[in-house]
Amino acid sequence: MSERRVEDCWLELEGRRVFFRRLPEGPEAGDCPPLLLLHGISCCAETWQPLVAELARRPDAPAVLVPELPAHGRSEPPERILGIGDLADWTERLRERLEVPAADVMGHSMGGQIALALADRYAERVRRLVLLGPTTGGKHVSTLRNLTGLTADSLLEPLPYNRLLLKVFWRMGPPRYLLTVREMQRDDAFRHARGLRSPTLLLQGTKDAIVPKRVGKELARTLPRAYYVQIPGAAHAAQFSHPDATADAVLRFLRQPLGSLFPGRGKDGDAGAVNVDAKVE
Repeated sequence: MSERRVEDCWLELEGRRVFFRRLPEGPEAGDCPPLLLLHGISCCAETWQPLVAELARRPDAPAVLVPELPAHGRSEPPERILGIGDLADWTERLRERLEVPAADVMGHSMGGQIALALADRYAERVRRLVLLGPTTGGKHVSTLRNLTGLTADSLLEPLPYNRLLLKVFWRMGPPRYLLTVREMQRDDAFRHARGLRSPTLLLQGTKDAIVPKRVGKELARTLPRAYYVQIPGAAHAAQFSHPDATADAVLRFLRQPLGSLFPGRGKDGDAGAVNVDAKVE
């Protein structure tokens, strides 16, 4: 079976051009909604490309939408610096512009913070959440710890990934990057997580040097309906370095009936963190 082709697309949202990529759904996708991928700071659509290419080979994969956030990649920057809540609202307006009734949402790093805020503010539009190495804000991980972790993690990531981050960083410019980091640190991912009802898969590489394991596991415990899954050998950007294992975990999670995700965990299916080594069982 030939792979589905990824399309490069543009649209105008609130007077500014937005770049995004679209992958049509597979022939065996069934009734799964589109999967919306939200990248992290200093990232772009290309940082999702290995995972998207892997999903293109899976006939049961849903349609995939990969926008580049404002001031990232090819999307035009706004006049002011956007906080996490602003980016969640922007993502909701993009969903409306694309005429997508609802979506499964996967966020990487800062994109995980945006995904949590999105699900908190627009719960009826988010079916399920996947958080990959989500950052959580300065209340839980200091800016110094984030920066030292970023340096350490860069030694563990593939060279092409690091090159992409540098390219986006210089395109954003250091001032905008640092001000965006400030907005990330002002956010509290745990505040969004506490009342969330969307079933959630929290993925983290076993070698992630940016998000401490204790923080990732505690966030999973805070989410009322969540699995915590480690991807062996991956650092922070498992979607780039380990796309096959990431795709396996994501597709299993998205396709399982809700009743089988959290069996025997209370009448509402509440669950704490579960470590199942890169697969949902």
